[in-house]
Amino acid sequence: MALAAVTVNVWAIEADTGAKIVGDVVGNPVVKPVADSIYITPRHTAAQNQGKLMHDTLWATGMKICAIHSGAGPLPGKRDMVRALGRMEYFKGKVGLQWRGRRLLVNMKPMMGPLCDQYISTEITAHGTFITEWLPYVDLATVRLYTATGRVVTPTSQFKLICTPGQQLRDVIHWKWMDNGGLVVTALARKVSKPVQRKIGGLIRLLLLNYMQLSRRGEQTGAVTYFTKDDTHVPVTCQVTADRHFLSNAQGSEATEPVTLESHRDLVAAMQSEVGSTTTITEVLPHPRLARLVCLWAGKRRWKTPRRIFKAKLRIRAEAKGTAIAVTRQGRWAGMSKDAAAGITALAWKRIRRVVGLNPWGEQILLRIKHQAVSLYNPVTAGLGCPHADCVRLDRIDLHHVFWGCPAATELRAWLINRWKSAGVKRTDFEEAIFSLTLQGTPTGIARATGRIVAELPEDQIEELGDAIEKATARCWSIGAAQYLLAVWRWRVAFFDDQNDVSPVCHVAGLANRLRTGHRDVTQDCLAHLPPQLCDRISSVICTVLGAE
Repeated sequence: MALAAVTVNVWAIEADTGAKIVGDVVGNPVVKPVADSIYITPRHTAAQNQGKLMHDTLWATGMKICAIHSGAGPLPGKRDMVRALGRMEYFKGKVGLQWRGRRLLVNMKPMMGPLCDQYISTEITAHGTFITEWLPYVDLATVRLYTATGRVVTPTSQFKLICTPGQQLRDVIHWKWMDNGGLVVTALARKVSKPVQRKIGGLIRLLLLNYMQLSRRGEQTGAVTYFTKDDTHVPVTCQVTADRHFLSNAQGSEATEPVTLESHRDLVAAMQSEVGSTTTITEVLPHPRLARLVCLWAGKRRWKTPRRIFKAKLRIRAEAKGTAIAVTRQGRWAGMSKDAAAGITALAWKRIRRVVGLNPWGEQILLRIKHQAVSLYNPVTAGLGCPHADCVRLDRIDLHHVFWGCPAATELRAWLINRWKSAGVKRTDFEEAIFSLTLQGTPTGIARATGRIVAELPEDQIEELGDAIEKATARCWSIGAAQYLLAVWRWRVAFFDDQNDVSPVCHVAGLANRLRTGHRDVTQDCLAHLPPQLCDRISSVICTVLGAE
């Protein structure tokens, strides 16, 4: 079934709508009158809320689906059987290999015998008939094979010269059976040199040790395998021909009016009719000549479920984990300061991105402050302390101390707030407004200064002006609060290098210079739709009131 999953995936990519593929129908016809649509390929499985539908490789996905739906796995004695076949080379000789150009003649007679027959019959009893036509589609990077010594290897690790990750077995070699029971292997390498010949010979020996079914022709008898509840039931020999005709108790002769089977359910019904109503069939193994009728098209689309649905399902767990972490860190802010926590809660990533004048570094710092993702480690003292002189006696600090309680932060904040108070802001608590980068209302000083200009404008320009002044004022506060937080952080990390200037004069002047540039850029950008002279005039008035000019 794992090999069938590979075949189905290749068909979905390369074949047309008329191609017949290897598929399967999983379901109990006795319990359910209508079979469920269960697909082997992972992208046709209905989206689920739990678990990952697709593994790293299609092989791993197929093996998981096989395990769920009674797929075949290696038998417990597989390793010992392979080692026994390897020991036979000491007594009967190695497999004969004869090169003729790029074709290799393989003589498998040394491996024939009771041990080989027991090998094949044991796997037939456990798993059913081996379909050799599935073998070319194995993934060389993920299929695990036993060596003659019992070691588990992959072809890509054992034969790096001819096998590379992403290839299938059919990309390296082709083969067909000869009348004398041997194999004719065709090497598909561009240049079949002596090293390539040795590697292909080793690959053939490895395949024969793990798939002794290659020693027999890959022709299917069409026999139907079924199971019943009655232990005394005498098995009925039935076959399905290449034309999908059902033969009952046939010794090679076809019925007068053959029954044509179109699905696995038809096969189950035919077998139930053959054994009679007194015997209940519990299971009929999927037949290769009928399982090819599976179709993976839904309507006119190849994929029944869009990929975005699966991607959204895969993101549910990650998003839930991220939300839980964000809530936990928000609770830490609430434990430090309720006002700061209220501002941090309102500060979304979209809000940070819309602050005009911030560079990517500034945006990342603000986001890290929100999620408490900045380190408080002080390399000078090798501890979680504050580098400023007034805080050296504090053993452990938090983010609220760094951006609000520290004397350095208080000095920078006083310079910022005094400018806005002189502009007419009457409030006394600025903590929530700074951490949220939002200030409600327009200061009276800015309203009076800009009102004189607006009173002189004609009605059409007043209508064009709209609420641009309010937006410009709000953006000035946003860039001011953001630059204040960044200035506090710059002052802190400046202590970590002896070459930096850590004096208050330097960092206060740096904040003033950034605010002067930021206010000018913000107002010019917000009033850009106005006539140039009017834009410059209003921008200059706002910057003057805020002390930027």
